[in-house]
Amino acid sequence: MILKDHDKPIKLWKYESINSRIVHGHTNQLPIQDAVRIIRAGDRGERSLDYYVNLIDHERTCCIHDLRLPWRDYYFQMDTLLLNPAWMLIVEVKNMVGDIYFNQDTKQMLRTIEDYTEPFPDPLLQVQKHQF
Repeated sequence: MILKDHDKPIKLWKYESINSRIVHGHTNQLPIQDAVRIIRAGDRGERSLDYYVNLIDHERTCCIHDLRLPWRDYYFQMDTLLLNPAWMLIVEVKNMVGDIYFNQDTKQMLRTIEDYTEPFPDPLLQVQKHQF
């Protein structure tokens, strides 16, 4: 059973609104369009998991998408949480192009596109924090 379905990201609402109102040729037009593209890609990536979630036995397993929980003075967000009487599974989705490499020594995820390598925080650490 899906207890909470996907929400359209608030950032996407905001950037789409700004993008629809910005004057053509404005100096911030391209960065805003890039932000819309990146956020949409992330949202599409999270929703692409739905096919596999729908294959799960929903009699015993519940699914919560876009879960935001408080922790002390802060909040954290999980892309998808699957709950079963015997287990819980935290799913963190990354929708990226290029070659992905996980460096265990530096605790970084590296993405290479053509000759450009870009570091990202290791999503495994993110899930471990959520597990805690």
